[in-house]
Amino acid sequence: MRRLMVLTRETREFQVIRQKSKWALGLCDVCNAEVRWLSTKEVVALTRLSEREVFRMAEAGEFHNVESADRFMQFCFASVMRCG
Repeated sequence: MRRLMVLTRETREFQVIRQKSKWALGLCDVCNAEVRWLSTKEVVALTRLSEREVFRMAEAGEFHNVESADRFMQFCFASVMRCG
């Protein structure tokens, strides 16, 4: 006679994002509010999307974004939290 054994495993995850420098704050023209701007890496870590998916959502207007002076994309924290 065969016996069936069922194993159940419960996991809990959390993420800690640390940034050495001060947060980049600025006005989001779409939200019309002062928001924290996130780097691409921060958005990827928060949403677990790929970089490609993040840029697609930005092009679709789901993530509000601006290009920084050093030519990197910055994303509006409020829009990322709404959509991601």
